[in-house]
Amino acid sequence: MPPGKRSASAVAGSRFGVDVGSAVLRDGAVEPSSEFHIPVLSGTARPWDLADWQIATPEGFAADLAAAGRRSPAKLMARTRTAEGLTSIDSDGGWKLSLDLKDVIVEGGAEIQVSSARATVNVTNSISPRR
Repeated sequence: MPPGKRSASAVAGSRFGVDVGSAVLRDGAVEPSSEFHIPVLSGTARPWDLADWQIATPEGFAADLAAAGRRSPAKLMARTRTAEGLTSIDSDGGWKLSLDLKDVIVEGGAEIQVSSARATVNVTNSISPRR
């Protein structure tokens, strides 16, 4: 193959990867804010489609859900190598997160252990575009 040329199969298999250590996500729209703690987050995407990411939390994660209205505060913990999924970013600013979880502990008054679960979160853009 001539220099500078790539085969179709080499391009088709290309992936862009990111590893993030010690990430914390907060919902600043509500007070008190819920928090999602991730010791290590890995993500891969195809270079021509950076809106869709395959993600993994190889060291698990923890979420603290603040009390709101009549809802009591709750904690969610997933153990090592337990969360894998997909996140997609919409062109309007919203996003979707789907996770497959194993060895999950949910605590909201009483502790409950769950062997596996699937969670999907859809977030829409609530900010109107400027005109």
